[in-house]
Amino acid sequence: MFDARRSLMDRREALVEFACKKRRGIEIGPYFTPLIPKAEGWNVLTLDVFDAAILRKRAKEDPNIPSEAIRCIEEVNLLGSATQMGEFVAERGESGQIDFILSSHNFEHLPNPIKFLRDCSIVLRAGGIVSMAIPDKRTCFDYFRPLSTLSGMLEAYAENRNRPTKAQLLEAETLQAKYIGDNIELTSFELGSDPNRIVPQQNVVEAHIGWKARCVVPKEEYEDCHCWVFTPCSFLLLLLDLRFLGYVDLELVKIYETRGNEFIVHLRNTRGTNASPAPSPIDPVAYYKERRALLHAVHWETSIHRESGGAAGTPSNLAAAFNPAAGAADPRPVFSYRQWCNIFGLHEADGQVMAERMMQQWHHQPAIHMVAMLRRGEGAHLAATLDSLSTQVYAGWGLTVLAEEPCPDPRFAQIPNVEWRELKGNPEAALNAIVGETESDWVGLLRPGDRLAQQALFACADRFQGMGGVRLLYTDWDRIDEAGDRYD
Repeated sequence: MFDARRSLMDRREALVEFACKKRRGIEIGPYFTPLIPKAEGWNVLTLDVFDAAILRKRAKEDPNIPSEAIRCIEEVNLLGSATQMGEFVAERGESGQIDFILSSHNFEHLPNPIKFLRDCSIVLRAGGIVSMAIPDKRTCFDYFRPLSTLSGMLEAYAENRNRPTKAQLLEAETLQAKYIGDNIELTSFELGSDPNRIVPQQNVVEAHIGWKARCVVPKEEYEDCHCWVFTPCSFLLLLLDLRFLGYVDLELVKIYETRGNEFIVHLRNTRGTNASPAPSPIDPVAYYKERRALLHAVHWETSIHRESGGAAGTPSNLAAAFNPAAGAADPRPVFSYRQWCNIFGLHEADGQVMAERMMQQWHHQPAIHMVAMLRRGEGAHLAATLDSLSTQVYAGWGLTVLAEEPCPDPRFAQIPNVEWRELKGNPEAALNAIVGETESDWVGLLRPGDRLAQQALFACADRFQGMGGVRLLYTDWDRIDEAGDRYD
C-alpha cells in the first residue's frame, strides 16, 4: 500500500514524479522555492494569495530568507486562494486542460478542502494528477492535536468557509508542540523522536484571551493556521469516504511513507470536467471493508508511538499495521493488496507519462539481461514468462534460457532478444559465465512461470536512475489463482 522508495529519492523527485515540462501545470504557493520554475522552461501557472511584488517585498523584510532567493520568486498567474482555483482557471478558458497540480504544505491550511479537491477535478484533464506534500501530525507542531474528521470537512464545505474558525485557531494555539533537543527547539522532527522531549506550548491563558476577543469583535485580517491535521492513513480514510459519498472524483495513485515531517500523495482525476459522466459508484461491501481496515490503521498510527515506544511509520511498522498477526481484522490484507494493485498497476494515462519521464529525467537507458534456469518439463511455464516479456513497455531487455535439454523448436531462435543455451555441467558455473560475458548494465534472475506486469521492467529501469552505488535490486511477486486473478 505504501511506497517506501522515497528513502532513495529526494523530496523534489518524489513530488514532481508525475509532472512534465511540456505539459500544462499549476504550482500552488511556491513563494521563493518553486519546484517547477518557469525560468527553467516549465509550462506552469503559479497560484498565490499575493502577487509577485508583495511576495518580493515580504521576502526582503524576512531576515530568514537569503537575498539571492528573492530572484526565484516568479510572477503569479492565478491570484487568490487555492479554494478559488476552479474559478480562476475557468476565467482563462483552461478548465479540463491542466495536466498536473503541485501543492506543498498548502492543503492543511485550506478552510474548505473539499472545495479544493472538487476544483482539482474541474481544472484537470481526465487522468490528470494532483500531487501534494502534507505534514504528518506525528512529526510537527500538530503532534498533540486530534485528527481531522469527515464531519468537520463536510461542515466546512456546507458553510463554504473562506477562513479558519475561531475553534480551529484556538486549538492550533493551545495544542502547539515543540521538540526540546540539546540546546535547540524544533517544530518539526522525525518519526520515532523521544516523546518525552515533545512538549506543548504554555500559552493557554493568552490563547483564551485571543479567542474571547474574536468572539466579541471578529478580526478583519486573515488569521492563518493548520485547519486540518493528518497522518497518511487518516488522509486516505477521508479520501475514501469523500469518494464513496460522491464529493470528490480523485483516486489514489501513490502515497509515500512519511519522511521528515511530511508524506507525499499523488491523486488521479477520474472525472475531468463538469460535463463528464460521473465515475462508477464504489461497491459498498468493498468500501466498508476498506474503511474498517483504515480505521484500524489510523488507530495504529497514532497509538504505536505511545504504546510500544517504537518508531511509528517505519516501513516495517506500516507493514505490521496490515498484518492479521498483529491483531488486525481479517479485511486488512485484502485492503492492503487492493490498494497496492491500484498504486502500481498500469493505467491508460500512464503511457505518455512514462515516455516523457524516460526522455526528460533518465540519464541512461539501462540494458537488463535476464536469465531463466529451465528444468525438464517446464516448457509450458517458460511460455507464460515469454508472453509477459513480449508485452513489456520497456524494450531494453534480453533473456537467456539456461536449459537442461536441447531447444525443442528451431523457431525459438527467431524470437528477438532471446537465446537458448543447453546446460552442460555445473549450473552455477554456467550462470557465472553468462554474467561474465554480458555487456548489460543489470542481470536479473527469473523462474519459468514468472509473469511480469507490463510496466515491471520500466519500473526497474526507472529505479536504477540515480541509485549511485546500489548493486542489487530485489523485487517481490504476487500469486495468480486458477481464474487468473492476482492475490497475496
